[in-house]
Amino acid sequence: MRKIWFPVMGNFDNLYPEWEVRDFNNGYRYLDLAYILGGAKGGIEIQGYGPQVEMTVNIIELRT
Repeated sequence: MRKIWFPVMGNFDNLYPEWEVRDFNNGYRYLDLAYILGGAKGGIEIQGYGPQVEMTVNIIELRT
């Protein structure tokens, strides 16, 4: 986030960690990060953890 998000966006405003969303089975899931600005919503899931693992980011569109 420090190397990618901040240089592009300039801040961490409107970025929410562990955002709860409903899944297709009426259960709940938690996005790693949600970006909500006005009517636009987006979700970020980070795959991998630790210094030896390269992290990849999947961007998910949130639908209400």
